[in-house]
Amino acid sequence: MLQDSVINPDRELLLIGIIYAILSAIVFPVYVLIIHALHSRHDLRENISYKLINLLNYCDVSQAFCHFLTGIFLIFPVFTSKVDFFVRIVGCTANTLWLATFVIMAILSSTRIGIAFFKTKPTKWSPWMIISLVIGSVYIFLVWAIGCITQNFMLTGPNWSYDMTVKFAELFADLELVLCFPTLMLSFCSYILIIYSIYKVTAIQMKPSSK
Repeated sequence: MLQDSVINPDRELLLIGIIYAILSAIVFPVYVLIIHALHSRHDLRENISYKLINLLNYCDVSQAFCHFLTGIFLIFPVFTSKVDFFVRIVGCTANTLWLATFVIMAILSSTRIGIAFFKTKPTKWSPWMIISLVIGSVYIFLVWAIGCITQNFMLTGPNWSYDMTVKFAELFADLELVLCFPTLMLSFCSYILIIYSIYKVTAIQMKPSSK
């Protein structure tokens, strides 16, 4: 039986698992360098936007570790039959870290809009930022804790997905859509507004020189 084999007899899944593991391992040193660079420079370390970006980096490198484990699970399918409880926790953790990036992106986008248009200090935490982080952190922790307890995430082939046979799994799947799409729109709009702001400032600065 496929799940009882030491090495996955399915060559396609075996290849995907090897690629997962290799690419995830390559990512680690890259993120270490990026995180170190943002920590080592004082001007970047004190900037709220860069603090949030580094928080994103921590989430991404943690996801990479979960993807590395996913590769191991695909190479050695015995894990899914012998320690499925642990496998599902890894999947739930990876998914929760992915959701956390959307929360951080939403706060980061709002922060950049505040700095660009409302003269928010780039090195000072505003009350709304702290409140948003706390609410987002509580939500993410609850999603992770409930997911680990109810085991609502499973590995199906090379993909992670909600186990719809578990209670409330469908609700959490719907909540992801509610969180993700507005966050992506907010992030997109913030970049458009910032680009427009830069263009407007540049146009004003170039006017005297054109006379």
